[in-house]
Amino acid sequence: MHQVLRFLAATMVMIGLTISPYTVSAQAPPPPPPYGPPITLDQAKKAMVAAEAEARKNNWNVVIVIVDSASQLVINTPASTSRRARRSPR
Repeated sequence: MHQVLRFLAATMVMIGLTISPYTVSAQAPPPPPPYGPPITLDQAKKAMVAAEAEARKNNWNVVIVIVDSASQLVINTPASTSRRARRSPR
């Protein structure tokens, strides 16, 4: 009986040693990376002017949308400036 208890104790110690690295308590995930300050309306307007100039220079018919770091709409061009909006209805 004494040998059985000693064997069980040794087995429990071995199991504890093999499991212990995997039973680390749950940790909170790291915070998301900082994206910097949100874009202001004045900054968005300047970016819009530059994007519109580039689109005109390259003869691109595009809709330009500027969003902040949280994907919230800040400013966009009117849809009437895109090629699809200028097509006549069928």
